[in-house]
Amino acid sequence: MLDEKADNFKVQYLYGQHGRRCGGHLRCLIWRQWKRTWTRAKKLMARGLVEKCAWQSAKNGRGSWWNAGSPHLHIAFPNAYFNRLGLVSLLKEQRRFQFSSRTAVVRNRMPGGVGGRQG
Repeated sequence: MLDEKADNFKVQYLYGQHGRRCGGHLRCLIWRQWKRTWTRAKKLMARGLVEKCAWQSAKNGRGSWWNAGSPHLHIAFPNAYFNRLGLVSLLKEQRRFQFSSRTAVVRNRMPGGVGGRQG
């Protein structure tokens, strides 16, 4: 029972990390596509950021990976945005399959060990 809980925790941690990293990679790619400061500011304002915040974010001088994890891109591109595009959450899919695919317990061992009953 304890091993099952530990394995479940590991799976949730890994899928959760990959889910966050995938969103971060997508936000990083979006930031890289917007190459100029003016473009970044205008696109952030179009996505709902206040003008002052958008300009500060656009000209902060940080790299694309840092900006991908920052609040301004999480506001502009929340996880719901990627869900609407049809991208799935790995953690949600793992949980859905984990609880829906339980059928019967399969026992692989023969009574009496590998060779069967002796005698």
